[in-house]
Amino acid sequence: MGREDSDGNLITACMDCNAGKSNRILGAVRCRPDSDAKYLATQQEIAEMRLYLHAKQDRDELRNQMAEAILDTWGRLVSRWYLRPDHSTLINWLAENEPADIEDAIRITAWMDKSLEFGKLDFLKCVSGVLGRKRNERNEVCE
Repeated sequence: MGREDSDGNLITACMDCNAGKSNRILGAVRCRPDSDAKYLATQQEIAEMRLYLHAKQDRDELRNQMAEAILDTWGRLVSRWYLRPDHSTLINWLAENEPADIEDAIRITAWMDKSLEFGKLDFLKCVSGVLGRKRNERNEVCE
């Protein structure tokens, strides 16, 4: 009876159930009642993981597009190109701040730079400082 391809010997089962069936006929084997539930739970988990991965990919693509848009703004407001932040700095800013706040911080810092002429690190620190102040103000309003 074992290893036959007859209808009485074929069963759709998980590996544990299938191994437990061995060479007995289907009616002689006690199936695990939780095998279907485990299968469905696993399928649900897989579906949720796929949704998360797609959402993460979409979010990362949009962050990259926003970084490019912010660099566009940067180029219009800051005359010295060497002051541009690197991509990872922009992504970090976007993870913690609203894009409009980042553009405002660049605008404010560019205005201050006209009289102070910051170096690159000072310019980036100033933008980060303006962003921190905006976050603090927002948190105070929310409390």
